[in-house]
Amino acid sequence: MKTLNKEQLIHLDTFLLSHYQLKYDEVREEVVDHIACEIEEKIAIGASYEEAFKVTLSKWNGTLRSSTMGIYSGIPNFIAKQMMWSDLKNQVRGILLIGVLLWTNDFLQVVNDLLIAKLSLILSIVTVIGIWGTLFYLKKEDSLRMTFYKTQLSGVFLCSLIISTVALFNTNYLTESFNVFPNTVLAFITLMTGMFATDFIRKLWKEHKRILMS
Repeated sequence: MKTLNKEQLIHLDTFLLSHYQLKYDEVREEVVDHIACEIEEKIAIGASYEEAFKVTLSKWNGTLRSSTMGIYSGIPNFIAKQMMWSDLKNQVRGILLIGVLLWTNDFLQVVNDLLIAKLSLILSIVTVIGIWGTLFYLKKEDSLRMTFYKTQLSGVFLCSLIISTVALFNTNYLTESFNVFPNTVLAFITLMTGMFATDFIRKLWKEHKRILMS
């Protein structure tokens, strides 16, 4: 089967960069490989490069357009959907586990209010340190997924700082008759934040490993 020549590959690469703003090399290279294969298949059955290019790009148009789905806005649709389902799966599983854990504690009263506040404070501080360390170490690395998860981690970092302040206040001023903020809610938010941070950090290191191996 006839393969695309250098000039045709450059034309395809340039078109994807200018028309769809696929500025990240790893994303554009993946798309170029897929589209080039489809163009070559059409050329093999008699189409010209121009005809094959037009038909194939028409098919890929919706896939390559930027997503408008919330935090995934601006990311090509085919990547946004991959990331969204991966994130959603982990997050739903984590939320259910956290809910069961707190419901069990509320039923069995294993951990009291003051200890919950202290544990929330410790976990939120650990989360802040973990996020800061990860962002600092990986600050020079850049890719689509790197940029996305760094942005999300920055938001989680801010949430963790707020949680640390609330947990510190609860730890110092909690009495039997006065509760600054419901500690069960505080624990839920703290665990949720820690779960999001852990998931995003794991994906950042996975991307870091991919970049090192490429």
